[in-house]
Amino acid sequence: MDVGAAFVARAQPFEGVDNGATAAGVGASGEWDHSELTALQVNQAVSLGSVPFTPGRPVAEAKADLFKALAHPARVRVLELLAEGEHTIGELAEATGLELSHLSQQVTVLRRAGIVDSRRVRSNVVCTLRHPQTAELLAVARSLLSRNLRDGQALLAALDDADDAVSVAGTAWDRT
Repeated sequence: MDVGAAFVARAQPFEGVDNGATAAGVGASGEWDHSELTALQVNQAVSLGSVPFTPGRPVAEAKADLFKALAHPARVRVLELLAEGEHTIGELAEATGLELSHLSQQVTVLRRAGIVDSRRVRSNVVCTLRHPQTAELLAVARSLLSRNLRDGQALLAALDDADDAVSVAGTAWDRT
């Protein structure tokens, strides 16, 4: 089976991630058109892991795909739980309140992006973070959010304490 046939056989977009991973490489004639392949699509066709980070691909594009995989509240919550340690899908479903089917889709996005690993242990699927740095990334995100909120509070306090013509006009307007 050539790369094109392999790709068409398993072409599916990442759920929630728009990365062009579809069967766009099939021309109008039904023949495989290799000119339309992206590096990501070739990697997906050849590897079973479907990790979107391939040699020669622009780093900014790979980073954008990573952040797209993180861009869902359910996936962020799953990662927060996995930062504490490995969990079964059942445990994650209970902790997140997500339906099993929805949770499975979210974990699949994280697995395909190379963020989460999963393995079967008897009748359970156990998930783990692939790299401990993922927990560090979540901590940096929390820190950035906290800093932005503090900055916003400081700006609001400064606006409330402003003693200028605009604040005087606003005070008169507030009384009406």
